[in-house]
Amino acid sequence: MVSTESKEYAEVSACQRIAENNRIITDFQTDGLLEKILQPTNLNNAYKKVKSNKGAGGVDGMSVDELLSFLRDNQEQLIQQLKGREI
Repeated sequence: MVSTESKEYAEVSACQRIAENNRIITDFQTDGLLEKILQPTNLNNAYKKVKSNKGAGGVDGMSVDELLSFLRDNQEQLIQQLKGREI
């Protein structure tokens, strides 16, 4: 290994150790993240992005064209399940 490669590997390891040792900072940054993800504006933008990309159907076999009506009918239940609170 040449010295440049060795230096690159050393920097990668150092970054990895920094991330592992700063768990408190990572947890702080993710507080409230699920609530932000589940905001109506964010969910609407996600749907629009999938629709505009002509996204593929999911593992459940539902087509993108079926998605909007499903989301409208099941929005609250889906959000509660994602939050871990079954209705």
